[in-house]
Amino acid sequence: MSQLNRQICKIGLIITSIIGVSTPAPAQLGDKVDTIDQLAVKTKLTKKPPVAHKDYSVHELTDGVVSIREYADKENKVFALAWDTLSQPDLSLLLGKYFDDFSVSVTHGGRPYGRPTQSEVRGEYVTVVKWGPMRAAHGKAYLHNDLPSGVKPEDIQ
Repeated sequence: MSQLNRQICKIGLIITSIIGVSTPAPAQLGDKVDTIDQLAVKTKLTKKPPVAHKDYSVHELTDGVVSIREYADKENKVFALAWDTLSQPDLSLLLGKYFDDFSVSVTHGGRPYGRPTQSEVRGEYVTVVKWGPMRAAHGKAYLHNDLPSGVKPEDIQ
């Protein structure tokens, strides 16, 4: 890497840390999906029409680059989230009250599984899977005990 490229990278990192660029957060796991309307206004992401499946619905916010999908059961409780973003989102915002479960699993033997570019951490209540290179971050988080009947983790994309 040339000296000029290194300087440009450093400047970019400094600017990012100063202005606090982050990925917007949808409703947290376990919340009602109604909060997606508030989030759409707040983040200026476009809300797509929900896609209904037999036992759940998928609600998506996007701007063409960032895509956040909420999976809600028949009672409108968010049981899973999936994302395609430029950088990994703040999991404390996404997981809400389940973040501690995730953190404990990571720090106390919850070994990330998968390929070097993919990690999976399974806590007592929540499973988080993340993959992708820089500038193309993907992932999903789901409450494994709250998946509707017939829904498999592979259905969350």
